Amino acid sequence: MEDQTLTSFPGLVIFQKFFASIDLKSRLRRCFKPLRPGKVFHPATVFLRLIVYLLLGFCELQDCHYYREDPLVQGLLGLRRLATVATVSRVLKQATAPKRRRLASLPARQGVEFTISVPFERFVELKKMIEQRRRWRRVDGETHYFQTSWKPQCWDRRFRFVFIRTRAKQQQKGPIQLDLFEPYEYGYEFKMIVTNKTVRAKRVAAFHEGRGSQEGVFAELRSHCHLDYVPVRTLYGNQTYLLAGLFAYNLTRERQMQTGQPARGTTAKRTCLWVFEEVDPLRKTLLHCAGRLSRPQGHLTLTLRANSWIKTRLLHILDQIPATARPVDFM
Repeated sequence: MEDQTLTSFPGLVIFQKFFASIDLKSRLRRCFKPLRPGKVFHPATVFLRLIVYLLLGFCELQDCHYYREDPLVQGLLGLRRLATVATVSRVLKQATAPKRRRLASLPARQGVEFTISVPFERFVELKKMIEQRRRWRRVDGETHYFQTSWKPQCWDRRFRFVFIRTRAKQQQKGPIQLDLFEPYEYGYEFKMIVTNKTVRAKRVAAFHEGRGSQEGVFAELRSHCHLDYVPVRTLYGNQTYLLAGLFAYNLTRERQMQTGQPARGTTAKRTCLWVFEEVDPLRKTLLHCAGRLSRPQGHLTLTLRANSWIKTRLLHILDQIPATARPVDFM
């Protein structure tokens, strides 16, 4: 009779092949290379476990009891047994600023452009610039701007500040006269943007207005990657945990980019080119479904319940992920 084992997360075969295709384990080990490895578990392996743990949707470190003996989790991590909660907590508590910076530099990209809203109450000097300004450049009939290069005393470099005013109706205060019509009074609404972009101010404003989609990303990170959870009592340990959540989220998107085509073109607001599936539906449809591992005639086989849609989708994703030089094995 052949050996058979059950798994609760058969969809992890996708991430096993995907992690191998981008050589994630080796890249994480290079981040932790200057560090002394643990007695049993390498810090890179513990960090990868946090990524997988958040991919599966667990929140508290104690939740490891639900997946620590799952064969696909062990196979993805390349371990026969997983670290205990105490070990993971100890690795997080030992995190330092250099360790966190090395991890943050791994998903970093050169030349990332940004725009940030600047609150008036933070820098009184900027309010004075607006009050003293006499010439504003025209964007359209309702919007004007000017810009300057400026550095607050607490900053180490100068940045481009774009000041935008928009003509708008002023709120009516006091009693309203009931008449045939009510005349409106117009004033200006102001906002300030700091940016490293070099395009025209109109494109800077359009790019900034597209930040609404980013709010959805932050909401998804809090809800489904548990960025609101505080696992330890040290700053850098919690920052390391937060980075693991960002890794988990970005890896799900990178996998979709690797196995799908862009659905949109480039816009001034920089809307995402891909239509991404959210993390929670991905878990429910692919990761969290029962499966069975067996070795008929020595060949490792994953068996799922009869669902042609899941089968077609899994096979399609696996076919789109580039094959690696060394085989992806289960341990």
